[in-house]
Amino acid sequence: MARALNRIPSLRRSLEAATTYAEWLDVATELDGLEGGAEWRADDSSTVYRTEVLRDAVTELTTALRHGQPLTLIDTLHASLHRHQTEVLDPALYQRSRVGTKRLVEAYLDQVVEAVHHLCDVDLPGVTDAQRLALVEREAHNVGRSALMLSGGATLGLFHIGVVKALWEADLLPTIVSGASTGSMIAGGLCTRTRAELEPIFADPVAHIDTRVFRLLGLREMRERKVAMSQEQLYQAISANMGDDTFREAFERTGRMLCISVTSTRAQQKPRLLSAITAPDVLVRSASLASCAIPGLFPPGALFQRRDGAATEYVAGERWIDGTVEGDLPAERLARLLNVNHAIVSQTNAHLVPFAHARNRTGPLPLVTDLVSSTVHAQGLQLLDVARRHVKAQWAQRLLERAHGAADQRFMGDITIAPHATAWNYGVIFRNASPQALRRLIAQGERATWPRLHVIRAQTRLSRALEACVTKLTARVAAHAPGSGRKGATVLTPERG
Repeated sequence: MARALNRIPSLRRSLEAATTYAEWLDVATELDGLEGGAEWRADDSSTVYRTEVLRDAVTELTTALRHGQPLTLIDTLHASLHRHQTEVLDPALYQRSRVGTKRLVEAYLDQVVEAVHHLCDVDLPGVTDAQRLALVEREAHNVGRSALMLSGGATLGLFHIGVVKALWEADLLPTIVSGASTGSMIAGGLCTRTRAELEPIFADPVAHIDTRVFRLLGLREMRERKVAMSQEQLYQAISANMGDDTFREAFERTGRMLCISVTSTRAQQKPRLLSAITAPDVLVRSASLASCAIPGLFPPGALFQRRDGAATEYVAGERWIDGTVEGDLPAERLARLLNVNHAIVSQTNAHLVPFAHARNRTGPLPLVTDLVSSTVHAQGLQLLDVARRHVKAQWAQRLLERAHGAADQRFMGDITIAPHATAWNYGVIFRNASPQALRRLIAQGERATWPRLHVIRAQTRLSRALEACVTKLTARVAAHAPGSGRKGATVLTPERG
């Protein structure tokens, strides 16, 4: 026993040095056995749920699947989700083990997902595909959806690529992806490419990703343009890293719903969340250029739309800037627009990285860090509120409104992934990444994501199963609709990963 415990420090070092997820998982599983995680998973008891009630739910679902009538299974599934969904997804169930949660919780999720697939695929006498679709859509609406949100962060935002790669390889990449500033470049590159087009990029990112974003202007140009960096250089990098699609075209080609945050230069305009629903004809490249326009570094950008093959301004005369100013992580707008209630956040904003990383840990230091940051945030908002009420000058009011909008944001998600706050990471923020730096940042993103994969897999199982079922049933209903035969029907089917 003592010899086994002595292996723990060595295994922890091996965990940090792992170069693939398979290698990481092998080490994490062994550590789980030595540190008590495996024993905790095998013990069905928990303060989060009532053990016997959850066991009964597993039995009821199993019985309904094997022997029940279709309507019995539908009612059992609906009642079970209504009663147990919140508790089996409770964060407390995903902090004790490195590789999983309670075996009882996993058994319950297995039965729910099997029930969803049964309702989707098995012949149910007396139940039409349209009726099935309505029932599954109801459950999908109740369960909600997951989204990947990529923050700003300048060059440090290349960390997002590693996060995306890890999720993609695990087949856990959400079909809804939002991005602001650098996050918009990564999200745009992802959502304008099919799976086949992404494979060579992830295999050899250095050969396919243009990191030459920054080019310092001369002093004369700085005075004339009132910015420090070349917008032309930024646009060249954006164009090299994503397709020339509109939001609608990107969705139709890949099945991924891309959302990009932009902020108007006028105080009267609210921040916009551009997507295939809200701005279908807007060119993704122009949206990313505007979202990357950090005040003082890059000038505001115009949004362009394409209609009938011609590009015109989306809102004539309007200019837009960095989406992180007021819409870095647009959780509320995604909730209203796409029923998103679960956020996977990759956070690389320099001022938030220390707090984001601390919140993923437990213990006295993270507790103090969380308390201090929450207190400072609350007091800062209160001061800005007081200033907004009493300051009369219009220019000052605009600045205070923008500052309040930036401060009054949600910067963390249900699952937050962030790099370490190291001197090297802070040193690359406003530098074009070398091939070595790109590889290092991607590797950081992957390693930071691997410990969260078991949480993401469990917490998104229900929504992923229901979303896949809705897609399949929608295709079947469309194929059998009057006037559309199987051969002629064309149905949009989101890609997996």
